[in-house]
Amino acid sequence: MYAVARTIDDLSDRSAGNRTTALRDFHTDLHRIWDGDAPQRPALRALAPIVRAHGLSPEPFDRLIEAGLTDQRVTRYETFD
Repeated sequence: MYAVARTIDDLSDRSAGNRTTALRDFHTDLHRIWDGDAPQRPALRALAPIVRAHGLSPEPFDRLIEAGLTDQRVTRYETFD
């Protein structure tokens, strides 16, 4: 799970090219797990049996991706509160 969270963060902060597209592509690949398909990325292939064994929801992963997408739209905040 750490590898998936780290990948989402890296796509949001360090990815070359269009980060929004990279995050959306990752989201699509992630959801292959719940659609019964095999994801392409190694970290997601490793996550798939954990999701199935523990009945994990995509929601926490989706929230991380959405946070990364928000970072692409909002570049400055007035405060950190």
